[in-house]
Amino acid sequence: MPNEQINNTLLLEGEKFEDLQLDGLQIIQSDKLYRFTSDSVLLANYVKVKNGDTVIDLGTGSGIIAILVSKKTDAGKIVGVEIQTELADMATRSVSFNKLDDKVKIKNIDLRDAYKVLGNESADIVVCNPPYEKSNQQLGENANIAGCNAELLATLEDFAKSAKQLLKYSGKFYLIIKAKRMSETLCTLSKHGLEPKVITLVVRDKNEEADTVMIEAKKGGSTGVKVTIQKEN
Repeated sequence: MPNEQINNTLLLEGEKFEDLQLDGLQIIQSDKLYRFTSDSVLLANYVKVKNGDTVIDLGTGSGIIAILVSKKTDAGKIVGVEIQTELADMATRSVSFNKLDDKVKIKNIDLRDAYKVLGNESADIVVCNPPYEKSNQQLGENANIAGCNAELLATLEDFAKSAKQLLKYSGKFYLIIKAKRMSETLCTLSKHGLEPKVITLVVRDKNEEADTVMIEAKKGGSTGVKVTIQKEN
């Protein structure tokens, strides 16, 4: 657990450490910025990574997926891409606190330029938890939070295009999205040569309908998809 002196050094006003309940990992969260949800944890558990793989997390936010994947897998290198400076800074401090600097890097760049900075076809795995809502939604949050909840800074199309540019041939793209946007998502992925291979419907509590969908797509993959169900209590 972090001591008070370390907290005072790393934390800004309105920030605090939260326990990820995994090997002593702590992550910085802010009352003023977007806070990660259980969907990010679901996605981090869903990703299949081979030993030494390079993983890129688009729209990393607080760095939650990058940090969890670094501990849950044998990835060789993980890069979190985040356009919002405050979030990127917060994620960088969380990475440093957890002593993951040798494995996890946070880049404060636009995901549409990621391939220019990180290299074309440089990743084995790309993962993202994109904004769930369209940009025309009326959102009451501050600009930072709204940019994470709705497509104000990047669209689903942007995420798919970036993933295609970054992935090696046969590389995997993992994302989570609201079930209401599944048809649009599948079409967008196929358009960019990311063939959906596994669709996992997430059913929460006692609901009969899936609220959220996780998708595993393969760059240059053949057609044919498997559908699974994951129940969340």
